[in-house]
Amino acid sequence: VFLYYNFFQMGEGKYSISIYENTESNKYRLLSRNNVFVNNENPYTAFLASVQTVGWDSSMPVIQKVKELINDTNTTLDMITIVYKHILDEVSYDYKKMSELNTTYIPKINEIYNSKTGICYDFASLFAGMLRSIGIPTKLVKGYADNIDGYHAWNEVYIKETDEWITIDTSFDAQMKKAGKTFKMIKDSGDGYSKLKVY
Repeated sequence: VFLYYNFFQMGEGKYSISIYENTESNKYRLLSRNNVFVNNENPYTAFLASVQTVGWDSSMPVIQKVKELINDTNTTLDMITIVYKHILDEVSYDYKKMSELNTTYIPKINEIYNSKTGICYDFASLFAGMLRSIGIPTKLVKGYADNIDGYHAWNEVYIKETDEWITIDTSFDAQMKKAGKTFKMIKDSGDGYSKLKVY
């Protein structure tokens, strides 16, 4: 079993790549280590790729649906808004799922889309995969938010027309929509999101 992470997510620079073998339980031994230098002319490439936490390919029905949804939409923000509204209309937060998962859980966007339910990690993975598939750089972010109890996941999305990253939290907004409360798609910098990991 190989664990694959997006190891170029920190942009240009030196990366150390290691391969370990599981010897027993949670013990590993180093098999190989190599250093590589990444000279990435496009810093957004890492956030367009299909990776373990945001796995997608063009043959997936959910990805084909994205192309149908955006059709002739022109601006990045319009495409983001269409996909965002579609997720909020189609996917509900699954309050029971979190207690049933183990720490190695990885979202599968087709399964999430087909079941129409998920936790914050699922929402963030689905949104990232759908947007990446249409060329919009999207980060899956994990950390904490002031308005959420416990560890959380959300997205940062790049708007090329304004050269900025915006914060969007589809799982929180889906819950607010279902509860009939007010919310906004783009979160303000003061909304209390503290990121720990970015994929």
